[in-house]
Amino acid sequence: MSFDPCFLRLSVPVVSIVLNWEVLGMTPESKIAAGIRRIIAADGGLVRKCSWEARVGAPDLLVLYRGRHAWVECKAPGERPRVSQVREFDRMREAGGCTVCWFDSVADFSAWWEAWKQGGCV
Repeated sequence: MSFDPCFLRLSVPVVSIVLNWEVLGMTPESKIAAGIRRIIAADGGLVRKCSWEARVGAPDLLVLYRGRHAWVECKAPGERPRVSQVREFDRMREAGGCTVCWFDSVADFSAWWEAWKQGGCV
């Protein structure tokens, strides 16, 4: 019996998938994160979504702008950080002088961003 390499070949149709988050629905936190990303990108900054191993309560986003950085947590409108998050934010501030903040609206972030860009709100 001979080996037939064609036997192992799979035929899979190529499908182009475009995800439209407006159609699929975004979580409230995702909508705020998307608004934050748009504001920062418009000013030439960068945003990185972070995942943390063996760390509870760490912030969602790292914001980089003109040699400065800040950690940002996105919350649903009206929600506040959990106790574990407040504790972790405080640890980060005390250990490294990090700017760590949270927002439950794009408008609040926008106001903070304008002040922080100018060197305020440490």
